[in-house]
Amino acid sequence: MKKITLFLEMVILGFLSFNTNAQGSWNLQNNPVQSTANVGKVQFVSATEGWVSISPGFLLHTMDAGTTWTEMANPFPGDVISSLSNPAENLHFINATTGWVIKTLGTESSPQGAVIYKTTNGGSSWQRTVISQVAGDSGIQIQFIDANNGWLIVYNMNTGVPTFLKTTNGGANWSSTNGGGIFYYMNTNTGWAFSAGPTLPPPYTIYKTTNGGVNWTPQYTDNTTGQLNAMQFTDLNHGWIVGDNGKVFATSDGGTNWNAITNLGLTSSYKCKAVFFLNPMVGWISSQLQGSMDTAIVKHTTDGGATWTTQTTPVHSPNSLYFWAENNGWLTSDDQLLAHFSDSMKIEENSISKIVVYPNPNTGTFYIHSNEISSTLSIEIYDTLGRQVYQNNKYNLTAQPEINLVTKSKGVYFLKASDGISVFIEKILVK
Repeated sequence: MKKITLFLEMVILGFLSFNTNAQGSWNLQNNPVQSTANVGKVQFVSATEGWVSISPGFLLHTMDAGTTWTEMANPFPGDVISSLSNPAENLHFINATTGWVIKTLGTESSPQGAVIYKTTNGGSSWQRTVISQVAGDSGIQIQFIDANNGWLIVYNMNTGVPTFLKTTNGGANWSSTNGGGIFYYMNTNTGWAFSAGPTLPPPYTIYKTTNGGVNWTPQYTDNTTGQLNAMQFTDLNHGWIVGDNGKVFATSDGGTNWNAITNLGLTSSYKCKAVFFLNPMVGWISSQLQGSMDTAIVKHTTDGGATWTTQTTPVHSPNSLYFWAENNGWLTSDDQLLAHFSDSMKIEENSISKIVVYPNPNTGTFYIHSNEISSTLSIEIYDTLGRQVYQNNKYNLTAQPEINLVTKSKGVYFLKASDGISVFIEKILVK
């Protein structure tokens, strides 16, 4: 019996291991509208399902991590729509089922307003809300922090006047609010914004709100040439902003102090257009040598920016970055290209108790705890035949929700937990 159990463990561990490129590389994926549309914001809602905003047009969709992308036609074919691919901020999903897209009515050269499309069933159907029908208005950015609370920007290309709106009922109704530019909210109260625009001269200011956008307080002023392009926060303390002339700024105290990061090896000839961090330690910044046909690079850190490695890409002008895990990421670019990054993940024995399953053995209900990992975990549980019986892509180690296998058969199961850097395997006994 011991030999059979050992064999099953080896089979399961082999089944759970990823077959990926051990060296790690960016490789092009097929863009079915490459000859007719630009690709902008990319976001994934699982390790395999993702979305890309295109212009002109609606969305690209994949269910196999981008091996196959398909064009999703505008669900309201009477709308002529477009969107900016830079900034790439017009698409936002809060989970696999619920998401919003803000588009411009009309063309990029002749915008005629803004419209929002919302889905609550993973894209099977969409609801439509017209935000503006004013000539010159373009839909620029939309972000939600839950199913109810969200913000957007509409910018008039003729007058240069932005409009900031807020909703508390999922987008059914929108009301005016204040703004400081491109924004990033962490909860209903706390968010940051920066002044941006290709024709905007310095100074560039970073702002913070603690009351949902009613008031904005200046935090930092950048007086150097080169606009700011993108921003992300991983929690209420840690955030990054990137821009032209090799600019990278970081904060670890909620923006009380912003520090210029100069150890990436980027000169002022580089333009940083996208940033994505999985957690305060692990992140990527895309960069392109301005005025050059050289392919873009991605700078990667696993220690919060203390050191960086360089990844080469097959694209030229990156617009948007998104990583589901450290070995699984995507990049869109102005040259209508999509790229995917894959790398080997470390499979670690859990003998040093980086994660703890308790109680174990159990009667079908248990929890996960860790003293060494602070990020959310991706959890999968398999039976001894390799069949998946449970999945939670965002297991919150702080809340520690109950995992319930009461309806499953008694016996041995294997839990796979990933923090985006490593994979941990733990055997579970349900009695």
